[in-house]
Amino acid sequence: MQCFIQCNVVRYTFTQPSLTYRTYSYRTRFPSIRLSLKSLATANLFILLILPIADVFAQASLDGYSEGEPRNVVVSPNDDRLYRYLTLKNGMKVLLISDPSSDKAAASLDVFVGSGDDPKGREGLAHFLEHMLFLGTKKYPKPEAYQEYIKQHGGTHNAYTSLEHTNYIFEVDSAYLEPTLDRFSQFFIAPLFNQEYVDRERKAVHSEYSAKLKDEYRRAYDVFRQVFNPSHPSAKFSVGNLTTLADRPDSTVREDLLTFYDHFYSADQMALVVIGKESLDALQAMVEPRFNQVRQANVLLERMSQPLFSPGDLPLSVYVQPEKEQRTLTLAFPVENPQPHFKAKPLNYIGNVLGHEGPGSIIDVLKTQGWADSLSAGGGAQDRDNGLFQITIRLTQEGYAHTDEIVGLVFAGIEQLRKKGLQRWRFNEQKEIAHIEFDYQEKGNTFWTASNLASRLHEFPVEEINRGPYLYDTYDEGLLVKYLSKMTPKNLWLTITAPEVKTDKITELYTTPYSVKRLVKSQWSVKPELKSRLALYEPNPFIPGNLALVPDPEPQPVPSLIVDKPHQHVWHRLGTDFGAPKGSISIRVDTPTSGTSALNAVKTALMADLVVDKLQAYSYPAQLAGLRYALNSQQRGFDVHLSGFTEKQGKLLDMVLKALTTAKFEQTSFDRVKERLRQRWKNAVKQAPYKQLYYAIPSTLTNVSWPNAQKLAALETVTLASLNQFASGVFKGSVSHILVNGNFSSEQAYQLAEKIETITPKLTVANLRPVADASGEETVEITPAVPEGSVNIPPVNVIELPQGNIWQSVAVDHPDKALVWYVQGADDSLEEQARVMLLEQMLSSRFFHELRTEQQLGYIVYTNSMMLKNVPAITFVVQSPSATVEQVQKSMMAFANKVVVSKGKEFEQHKKSLVGELLESPKNLREQSSKYWADILAGRVSFDRREQLARMVEGISAEAFAAYVNRVLLQQPRSLWLSAGATGEEAPKALWLNDVQSFKLGRKGYRYP
Repeated sequence: MQCFIQCNVVRYTFTQPSLTYRTYSYRTRFPSIRLSLKSLATANLFILLILPIADVFAQASLDGYSEGEPRNVVVSPNDDRLYRYLTLKNGMKVLLISDPSSDKAAASLDVFVGSGDDPKGREGLAHFLEHMLFLGTKKYPKPEAYQEYIKQHGGTHNAYTSLEHTNYIFEVDSAYLEPTLDRFSQFFIAPLFNQEYVDRERKAVHSEYSAKLKDEYRRAYDVFRQVFNPSHPSAKFSVGNLTTLADRPDSTVREDLLTFYDHFYSADQMALVVIGKESLDALQAMVEPRFNQVRQANVLLERMSQPLFSPGDLPLSVYVQPEKEQRTLTLAFPVENPQPHFKAKPLNYIGNVLGHEGPGSIIDVLKTQGWADSLSAGGGAQDRDNGLFQITIRLTQEGYAHTDEIVGLVFAGIEQLRKKGLQRWRFNEQKEIAHIEFDYQEKGNTFWTASNLASRLHEFPVEEINRGPYLYDTYDEGLLVKYLSKMTPKNLWLTITAPEVKTDKITELYTTPYSVKRLVKSQWSVKPELKSRLALYEPNPFIPGNLALVPDPEPQPVPSLIVDKPHQHVWHRLGTDFGAPKGSISIRVDTPTSGTSALNAVKTALMADLVVDKLQAYSYPAQLAGLRYALNSQQRGFDVHLSGFTEKQGKLLDMVLKALTTAKFEQTSFDRVKERLRQRWKNAVKQAPYKQLYYAIPSTLTNVSWPNAQKLAALETVTLASLNQFASGVFKGSVSHILVNGNFSSEQAYQLAEKIETITPKLTVANLRPVADASGEETVEITPAVPEGSVNIPPVNVIELPQGNIWQSVAVDHPDKALVWYVQGADDSLEEQARVMLLEQMLSSRFFHELRTEQQLGYIVYTNSMMLKNVPAITFVVQSPSATVEQVQKSMMAFANKVVVSKGKEFEQHKKSLVGELLESPKNLREQSSKYWADILAGRVSFDRREQLARMVEGISAEAFAAYVNRVLLQQPRSLWLSAGATGEEAPKALWLNDVQSFKLGRKGYRYP
């Protein structure tokens, strides 16, 4: 159960609605959210921890509305679902959504109570309660029953606890909504809180705490708690551990748990969202008799308003020493809660201007100086009363030495905004973008749709449940001035995170070194030359004007191959299934050199990151206008993806292709991006143990993946000159695979293909051999080209594991032990893929219950199906704070020995669930394109891979599958065990991999061209 949801800085844009009435909903021709999301790597630690999604906004006033009146919901004109709001007799808020076309049903109940309500001395109690609700109710007493039922019926479930919300969610095959809802409702009617599982589950909470002792977000938040106002809820330890959840002479934790539940889990503090294919009347008939049983406690909840910082504490500087090599600078300013102004979005407007990445922006100037790599700016509600605006900058090592000048530049940018940037046209531009986005909004995942809407029911008038977070209605310059008046040196909370900071304190819970100093500066100076480079952004040239749908007289069921050349293969499908003038372009370019060595893989990665960096100032407006792209290195070359409104995708593609084909990089950007890659690969060894093990599988079993240590060594040898030389010839002899899907005619698809062909010349490479340049660095010599029609892309090889057990130990700096058991399928056929998927479907909830709930081996316990190219495998993962690797391995094997394949209804239900998942219809263009693209990469260009897998699953008999499970897990397993914490003596005697590269040489494997 995830208890924190990481949230990026968000900027929203809206417009004034024009409404057309229909039953239980409003249709609107206007706006939605304009999300400008920064990567998690660049988002501030405080935002990620203390502003989880559920707490971005506090409760909105519902004054002027009577609960007895009809409450009509404003929706996008592209949303064909029906909505109904009602208030149950016990005060519970309920939103029903009817979607007859949905394969999945979902429900979420949000309790407006969180870790901020933990009683003193019982920190983590709200979080502990969230865990306990899943472990049996009076009507369904078995602790594993809920999870097993959902898994059998094609679903998933989760929950999270934040400062002010506890949110419970499930998704299930649409036919099983009512019985699942019956089980779900019992959590809030008659949970058992059995003493046996109270004792066990607090160990799980402690394991969650232990597993994240090295987590940078929690380590930083542990520091922030020390500087917050002690009376503010954010100063509390929210996770809990064996100390805070221990039994005491005057009270047991179970007694306190029951008291907390009885006090806070009242129907009038709850909001429920249910999404199903049934009619609104049928959904209401499911909900009312069940959720009317939830008790209304009639308790007056007193929550005293407290400022985040005590009076006189600011200005303040905090210095945090991270585990990873990272350097960030954050300027944060406490402000009043912006939620009452959700129609004006003052902090979003300010964040849009200060966080812009175009020419002359703060980040553009800092990048030119070589001082910073990224910047994010934004704000939201911290709690019901307080807001926070902050600007977070990811520094380079050189930038860390210039923090004072950077702070000065930021304040210069704020002053520029205050004097010149408050202009109505910028607000109107955001409104126009929002107008378009909302008009053509596509359906999202039902799981998170339910969860987010349930949280919003506490925050917005019901009418604005969809549009509220997205609504730009009023340009209020006075309000902007008011918020900007708080962004001054006197109201500054400055945080510097870097390995070099001097510290004099260590936090108790996460042992984070830190120091706190009173800021004495009233202003920061900045060189006039730097300040003169700042400029406010210009009008956005990427806002689409032509939003017409391409006529589609004969809808294509699947993409068709429109270009079939030795060096280029293009598939196209004109599809407007989702009612939006949007499309996607996916491009994979395989080169003869990228996958031949760790050095060339590193150069490919550097080149991709440098091109993205080079384009950022010019592509950023496109992202704001709903046109997104991604360029990444892959094992044998590059992947490019574009998506969004189609009118100007060609213009953006031109920019990307030109940057790739004329790549000539400058020293400043080269040094900065090289440092970023170095940090990324060095910090990989600081990840959670189970993640390090999981990520080691491809580099152990394939010829085109290398461990981070090898890539780091290669990175140090790369010079600017050698990279520019590599970039100038990397595409010679390359092969491209392209998918054009959505609102593109065939003529437009051909034109796009011609553009892309410029980076995949017809000239192909006859011969490759490693040579050394003047510096002694290995490179690749390209010798005479052969005629058009031949290609020379090195194949991908996936090792076929021999029968038996192979062990690999990974050195991990973490107190927890971890073990990953990778069980490879017998071959790479579709039939074997179907069998492995069914095996994972059948075992996942059992494995979790046995090793996590019953044995309490650790918080992180799960199974997963994994594909290396077309080679299937099932993985079993455990990270434990207490058990040894040997103990975990014995538990895994004991579990495998107890696996029994039921020959009755249960087995057939697992098959049905998996078939339903395979045949689930895509809900939006992104999901549809991803499905087609996965088939292209798998070489299944009939585009019926999932249908074939479903047929194969349907044909598996229980008897044959029982024999298969026994063979693949016990009799003839092809096993790779990856361990963190084993020495070789602790684990069973087996073949230990001491040299992965030697192991891969000459091994039999699966070959993919």
